Amino acid sequence: MALRNRIRHRAYSFINIFSLTVGLATTIFIFMWVMDEISFDKFHANAGRLYTIMINNKAPDGTIQTYGATPAKLKEAIVKELPEADQVTQLSMETDLLIKYQTNSFSEQGVYADTALFPIFSFPIIRGNIKNPLEDINSIVISEKLAKKLFGNEDPIGKSIQVGQSSQHIITAVFADLPKNSSLRFNFVLPFDLYIKENPWTQHWKSGGSRTWITLKSGASLKEANRKLGGMIKKNCDDCTTSPFLFQFAKTHLYNEFENGKNAGGRIGQVMLLSVVAIIILALACINFMNLVTARSATRSREVGVRKIVGAGKQSLIAHFIAESVLLSFIALLFAVIIVQLLLPFFNTVTDKSLQLDFTDPVFVAGLLVITLISGLISGIYPAFFLASVKPAIVLKGQPHSLLSGGGLRKTLVVFQFATSVVLIIVTITIYNQISFIGNKNLGFEKDNVIVLDQNEAIAERYSAFKNDLLRFPSVKGIGFGGSNIFTIPITSSDPVWQGKTQTSSVTFKVFRCDEDFIPALGIEILAGRNF
Repeated sequence: MALRNRIRHRAYSFINIFSLTVGLATTIFIFMWVMDEISFDKFHANAGRLYTIMINNKAPDGTIQTYGATPAKLKEAIVKELPEADQVTQLSMETDLLIKYQTNSFSEQGVYADTALFPIFSFPIIRGNIKNPLEDINSIVISEKLAKKLFGNEDPIGKSIQVGQSSQHIITAVFADLPKNSSLRFNFVLPFDLYIKENPWTQHWKSGGSRTWITLKSGASLKEANRKLGGMIKKNCDDCTTSPFLFQFAKTHLYNEFENGKNAGGRIGQVMLLSVVAIIILALACINFMNLVTARSATRSREVGVRKIVGAGKQSLIAHFIAESVLLSFIALLFAVIIVQLLLPFFNTVTDKSLQLDFTDPVFVAGLLVITLISGLISGIYPAFFLASVKPAIVLKGQPHSLLSGGGLRKTLVVFQFATSVVLIIVTITIYNQISFIGNKNLGFEKDNVIVLDQNEAIAERYSAFKNDLLRFPSVKGIGFGGSNIFTIPITSSDPVWQGKTQTSSVTFKVFRCDEDFIPALGIEILAGRNF
């Protein structure tokens, strides 16, 4: 009977199904995005007791800056002085290096780390030395993807590859490609001892050239561990103004913002906001369904009256209309899945994700079914009770339109639907204007027609020749050399000295290294003084 009604009233059915389809499609997109966001770093076997060490740095004015760059010497102190610690590992910041084997060469992102990296994190080694993959400074561990790029189907273990311009390293192990929901991203791992050898400045307690993670022993007190860890840097460095603390690694992706030394949320705000938006949009679709059904109650009242006369009970009628609503929801789900599949590449481009409809994932399938079932129940429960309460005598007297009198709830739903739609439209326009403002805002330099080339050792060593070759192109107006991307400056320092600076003062400066042509090339205005 539900299908018969849908076929007989095609326009009405189309509006209902289309409304639910749009609502479900939007909800599925947001549901997939939220699921991906909350899954970050949860796959590690030690996720419940895995912590990253954060640093609170107190400035002279009392403000506290929080970051994840730790002194390289901190690991040794933790091993000796923190009995609550089970395992400790250190990593450098990610770095891009040229990886070369014979004629194959690629610029790849990697890290320097110690051997404890693999036992602490669930990055399984699938080939080679599992127990001690970074046995000496000439070792290197590469990802399965990089091994395929360099060697094809050959066994990479034991082969020598060039890292950078001249350094040779022996491949001792291959690890499985990192999951897409890992906040750590790298394709090769070099020994941390080599990093210390190449960067002796890391041995100063004021440096922040590494990142440190630890797992606590089962039953260990986090509060006690933080108490002991908090004074560890100050204990070894009298003039240091930094104090470390433990923060659960599985939370760092969503709770990555700190204000004055305290966690202030982060991406979790976006997750919650979009979740609310999804609920609102789905609610609007359900309300649309309710209003359409109740508006057509005069038409269906004859059906209800006749069925009651021939013996249909109120409960059976309620069940019938709810089942009809749930059926419509699942039809809408089918169309919504098709829409999501078609628009997913565009959605991934906008959100910088690699999401897929995975019907083998029980959590994803269960989520779809629950969302659809709830939508069907919410959409149909009020119309079901409304229609099931029809009195046959009123219908037989030819007064079905009297059913619409006193529709307070229906009018309230209509007002809510329109008011919410207006709010969402205003919010959308505001967000659009804000994005346009950001896109057109003067950032202090000329960003139009600027091309950024990632440098490597070869370019750095032969920069003058490289620059002269580029300047021969008539389309090249100017060239500046910078030490990093201008938006992500990785080098910080508290070494600058000025007149009146106290010995206990520690102010962190971001340091950008560049040549004399950088400021003119980007049209940066000098307020005082002169260029280099």
